[in-house]
Amino acid sequence: MTECLAQTGLGVWPLLLGAVVIVGLGVALLVITRRSRKTVTTLGLGLLIATGAGLLLSMSTPSNAYAQASSSTECSTSGSSFAPATSASPSSSSIGTASQTPTSSQTANSTPTASSSPTATSTTSPSPTTTPTATSTPTTTPTESPCGVPNDKSTTLDTDGDGITDACDLDSDNDGIPDSIEDLNNNSLYLDDDIDGNILVTPVLGDGVSSYLDLDSDNDSVLDLFESGIPAALIAQIDTNRDGIIDANFPVGTNGLADILETSPDSGVINYTLKNTDGDDKPDFIDAISDETNFDLYQVGNSQFDDLGIGFISRIVDPDADGIMGVVDTDATHRGSPGAPLATW
Repeated sequence: MTECLAQTGLGVWPLLLGAVVIVGLGVALLVITRRSRKTVTTLGLGLLIATGAGLLLSMSTPSNAYAQASSSTECSTSGSSFAPATSASPSSSSIGTASQTPTSSQTANSTPTASSSPTATSTTSPSPTTTPTATSTPTTTPTESPCGVPNDKSTTLDTDGDGITDACDLDSDNDGIPDSIEDLNNNSLYLDDDIDGNILVTPVLGDGVSSYLDLDSDNDSVLDLFESGIPAALIAQIDTNRDGIIDANFPVGTNGLADILETSPDSGVINYTLKNTDGDDKPDFIDAISDETNFDLYQVGNSQFDDLGIGFISRIVDPDADGIMGVVDTDATHRGSPGAPLATW
């Protein structure tokens, strides 16, 4: 409080002086009342003049000191009753400053928080839903072969031993059915056409040999050559041991397909009609019920090998990897099965 008094200019000494004057005035009046009236009048005037002078002296500086006190932040914010009344209300300039200058809490609120800032995960782009998955993408893709025919067949193997590598051979297993027909899904890939079996009873199709190299593509014990559509008389001529492979003495030209089965040598166009006895969506060489009535396996007398009762051999044992199951293969060392049954439908 002493500091605020000093700041306001209401000094202690003027106040004390005024108090002394007043007290003196009171004492003088008491004394004077016992003397003459004239003396009372004279002393009274003197005391009044002295009192007025003292009061004027004590009040001569407050205005300047008060102006200084009004600029004192320390005193005006201390809660002192001596603070100017106007200090409680900020001036127009101070209001403008306060409204323009954010407080610490406003600054904190205006600054983006961690939760409003993008996180690492929010900036990660989802993977496009149109990207092919591993299961929908072929494990291999067609490549340009030495003969200019894109495929995934081997450029070094010559499966049928006719002097033409599989990649350039139009009939890689020499069963009389062109590889292009044995590309069952028509995608120019040949390693993905192993479909022996029936998906209703076998969770995974195939016997380990893709159709273009499989001499019995449906595992019904009737070899593909005999279900091809080549006339029986011609089959007897070109496959004398009836093993399901065209004999090596028949020329194949430069494309690997027996010339005798082409419209002209190396034309690549077969001169017979692919056999489809029941006219469904499967030609006989991949149809276990070619006549739409009886299992082919049963019609050639091999029903005892139908363990699942669905018309194909499910005992996948194939020592020479020619696609003919071991239980009916009469030569498990070499490709083909001499004396294999012919189709009777």
